[in-house]
Amino acid sequence: MKSKISIEDLEAQRARGHYRLAFVPQLENAFRAYYLRFMRRHVMAAQIAATALSLLAVFLELVVVRPPHTAELPFLAVFAVGLPLTIAASAVYLRVNQSLRWLPVVSSGVILGAFAATFYLEAVYAQLGLEYRYQTTTFVLIFAFLLLGLRYFQAHVLAFVGLAGLVTTYWLIELPAALFAQKLYNYIAVATLASTAGYLQEYIVRSNFLDRGIRRHQALHDGLTGLLNRHGLDVHSDKTWRHARRHRTVVAVAVFDIDWFKPYNDELGHPAGDACLSRVGACLLQHTRRPLDSAARLGGEEFAVVWYEVNEQSAMKLANRFRMAVEALRIEHPAPCAEYVTVSGGVTVLAPASGRSLNAAILAADTALYEAKRNGRNRVHLAADVVREWPVESATGGAEA
Repeated sequence: MKSKISIEDLEAQRARGHYRLAFVPQLENAFRAYYLRFMRRHVMAAQIAATALSLLAVFLELVVVRPPHTAELPFLAVFAVGLPLTIAASAVYLRVNQSLRWLPVVSSGVILGAFAATFYLEAVYAQLGLEYRYQTTTFVLIFAFLLLGLRYFQAHVLAFVGLAGLVTTYWLIELPAALFAQKLYNYIAVATLASTAGYLQEYIVRSNFLDRGIRRHQALHDGLTGLLNRHGLDVHSDKTWRHARRHRTVVAVAVFDIDWFKPYNDELGHPAGDACLSRVGACLLQHTRRPLDSAARLGGEEFAVVWYEVNEQSAMKLANRFRMAVEALRIEHPAPCAEYVTVSGGVTVLAPASGRSLNAAILAADTALYEAKRNGRNRVHLAADVVREWPVESATGGAEA
């Protein structure tokens, strides 16, 4: 299971900066997956651009330049056969493999193949006493650094491989020193510009990754307690609902309210009230540790929790366990109505496939909560209209373990 990225991780990384294009390990793995998804459209654009450039090169070579037949065949083998087949294969990969896990490997193979084909044509043309005038290595470098989903340092390795291939090829074909120096300069100049653009591109994508993660966390979480807010509960619980429908099991929903919180807040002030809410929220978070469980602050002093695959007996045990944990915090209450801060709760259990929504479940649990309030507070009540589509024994009560 992937480790969950916290808001602290994101904010700490943003404060440290990422000029070296590297995050701490738990963020780096998530970023690499994000980067591949982000670059999907770049790769699709690269496929279109490469197709257009290859067709244009074939047209120019056959209609305008008209080289000897001995040069025409190798050129067509590369631009009319090899390149289109490579583009088609990469397009199939993009459609078949949505995760793009192997995209860097595929793109590296494409770049190395493009370098090899380019140097092959350079050698063929040189043997025929012709000059290969197409700036193919320029295109290859731009594609490597900007368009094929390779990270900056991966593209740099390929650029050095291309440089080694270029030097070897020109040495084997005995290119004149002056022309060799010019071509070497052109390659290094283009590589430098492309690598600069590639660095800036990855730096910006990394910044966006951090900013999006922080904004998403802020949109889904309560700033005071760190719990989910109501929107975050809706988003997270949607996964729980779908999972429960698919596996034909039940979900428990509980709503809690801090007893006599208004007198506490009025007597001690808002800072003390906020501290109390934070401690209760942290306590609730300890009782929702499984991936499909969730805890939220609904507003004010009201909290909610969703437990996946928990029957009513287990739900009542979990709710009472939380109630007793809050009481064990021994947060002194200044008003004469209570010695310590306590909570009351309402619990309902339902089968999501029955058609009941999270809103309906919260309403049922809220009704049970106010029944607990009317009966003396510091207690938990089970809703009267518990509904389930399958026998309760189908639920394992796994959260209690």
